[in-house]
Amino acid sequence: MNYPTPVYRQTINRGLKMRSCYIHSATWHRLKKQGTISYDGNCIMGTAVPPDDCVLKDQLQPLSNKNTLLYSFKLTGDLQHASCSVLRIANSLQIKGLKKSDPPAPLLNLHVQSGHLCLAIREFKYPARWCRETQSYSLKPAYQQGHELFPVKSDHWVDLEIEMKWSHSNLGFIRCNDLIFPNLHTKFNHYPCELSLGIMSGSIPLHNTIREYDICHELVS
Repeated sequence: MNYPTPVYRQTINRGLKMRSCYIHSATWHRLKKQGTISYDGNCIMGTAVPPDDCVLKDQLQPLSNKNTLLYSFKLTGDLQHASCSVLRIANSLQIKGLKKSDPPAPLLNLHVQSGHLCLAIREFKYPARWCRETQSYSLKPAYQQGHELFPVKSDHWVDLEIEMKWSHSNLGFIRCNDLIFPNLHTKFNHYPCELSLGIMSGSIPLHNTIREYDICHELVS
């Protein structure tokens, strides 16, 4: 199956005007925390020293089929020689071939690689097949795509707007600022339900400061 190349939407600016300049305390208390993470009433700060991560986890609402995410962060460290994930969206289903202790294979993985912010998208074959022997779903990627978004510098803010439409057919899409990945099967069996942000699978010690995290849940036709 041939997939179209990403489409640029010129009306979306990379430097988005932020809706707020702080993390609300209700958001901080709602998020699950893992690792060295703190909150000063405005921003969330986290430090990760490999092999440990610093992760905030949120749950996507199962009745929504469209999410819009605002995420503003800055990393501090040697980003030219660093690799780490800063945002992942995955399903909590156990995937065949992976141990229960392994992290779920993400549908969307926003990561830093050699001084650049990159976006990786994995589309799974549908429907998922249940394997009785392993008590897990057999989910093999039918399509994978990676894209280098733009350079990132240490101690510089990165402002993102990510829009996701979930679909069993090829009506799904993912937009990151002005870049759109169209015609995706983004929902393979259950709704992706776990969103993780922070510093994950880092190669060197890094510090992350988050000044905005906000997500909107919608049900659209």
